[in-house]
Amino acid sequence: MPTILLVEDDYNTRFGLGEILSSEGYDVVLAKDAYEAIKKVDRKTDLLLSDLQIPGMSGLELWHQMSHQYPALVSIIMTAFSTPEIKLKAEESGVFSLFNKPLDIDQLLLGIENVLHQNKLNASNIFNEGTVIESRFN
Repeated sequence: MPTILLVEDDYNTRFGLGEILSSEGYDVVLAKDAYEAIKKVDRKTDLLLSDLQIPGMSGLELWHQMSHQYPALVSIIMTAFSTPEIKLKAEESGVFSLFNKPLDIDQLLLGIENVLHQNKLNASNIFNEGTVIESRFN
């Protein structure tokens, strides 16, 4: 099953969402801040699911750092503070989706399923007449 690194500083949200994701069959690794997330991410991690505002650095900064070290990793950012500027920054940085809090769990689960499915398809793509199929889409 895919592994999700869930980064959320709010204890109840972190553990509640972790339980939901585990019940859906995902392997979930929990982190309360950016520094803990950096220590816990590895090549087996499929998805970074992070709050935008976390201790240590923003979720977008965390994604930027991790995406260079783990190019197969994909990201979804959650925020209660969405603005057009944040949406643009997320899109430019290659974040798959930005979900507003309070979370619609059904929509989040669908988003997770979609990003993991798309990433799996992209991983199986091969060179076709010298062209590479894009690995991310917005």
